[in-house]
Amino acid sequence: MIKPARLRSLWSTEIVKARAAYRAAGDTAALRNLRGVKFRLNGRLTTTAGMARMRRGEPGIVELSPKLFGQPEATEAQAINTLRHEIAHVAVGPGHGHDRVWKASARRIGCDAERCHTMAAAKRVRRRRMVHVDCPKCGSRLSTKGPIPQRVARDAMRGLRSRCCARKVVMVHSHTENVG
Repeated sequence: MIKPARLRSLWSTEIVKARAAYRAAGDTAALRNLRGVKFRLNGRLTTTAGMARMRRGEPGIVELSPKLFGQPEATEAQAINTLRHEIAHVAVGPGHGHDRVWKASARRIGCDAERCHTMAAAKRVRRRRMVHVDCPKCGSRLSTKGPIPQRVARDAMRGLRSRCCARKVVMVHSHTENVG
């Protein structure tokens, strides 16, 4: 488990080391791309360990997942490697992905140049909307299933008629439930 303060400390150390490595290699493009780069923790990253955001002409942003690195099995070595991985993305600039240029840059600063982490990620929860309607005459309940917004579900129910007596049905309630 790595606390957010420690992740910020590791960032400070690794960005200095990366700049020194690129300076020693004479990589002026990487040094230029790393100028003004920022670091932040992004709680929305739940399956991704880190992310590099870049736009031409703007400083890059390196983000790490506090959720993944906050797990008991997370190690500093994984955090350092992820930081180096994302720093390499910013150093080579947009449009390189995980190509040869990026791999060379990543290895130059001590990253293993692998694409995926091995930490256990939170399982995604799939959700679906259920809308229940009742027939006003016979009381039979009909249910619709599907990923539809409540407003759309309400509109769909307006013209729905029951099978037993062809009367318009009345929406009882709508809710969202977890699936799988």
